[in-house]
Amino acid sequence: MLGLVIITKDSNFNCSHDVASNLEHALSLINMLTLEHDRPDVEIYLLKVTGDNSGKYYMLDGNWSDKPFNLNLR
Repeated sequence: MLGLVIITKDSNFNCSHDVASNLEHALSLINMLTLEHDRPDVEIYLLKVTGDNSGKYYMLDGNWSDKPFNLNLR
């Protein structure tokens, strides 16, 4: 079941997305994406699309926000 969408965007506005069914899987994918996109201009967001906090973005402190939070800390 789709629950989370990982969105990547670079400075040229090239976007892509991956899906994950749970937070652990999503964070694992984000870790791989951060290593794959070894560039500080790539932004990575985690959007919840089902259940509680639907339509909110994950932040590093474990909370969900209405505003996008870039998870690429490079």
